[in-house]
Amino acid sequence: MRQGRLHLPVVYETWSEWREEQPVQPVAAPPARAAAPGGQPCATCWGQGRIMTAAANGEGLVPGGCWTCGGAGTVPIA
Repeated sequence: MRQGRLHLPVVYETWSEWREEQPVQPVAAPPARAAAPGGQPCATCWGQGRIMTAAANGEGLVPGGCWTCGGAGTVPIA
């Protein structure tokens, strides 16, 4: 603080100078399609192959296999 003003040192003269020194982040690949060819994602488990069910001891939820798709995550197209 100088005379009641905050003093911040300036390292870059321009924004373009700052941008030149920033690392380039690679673009992530799009996620793979969940449904297998000839099938569609299961509507019950949303393609995860499992759903949350009540625990036997009554203390919350635990993952269990989806009964609609049999744990595959996809169902055949009708």
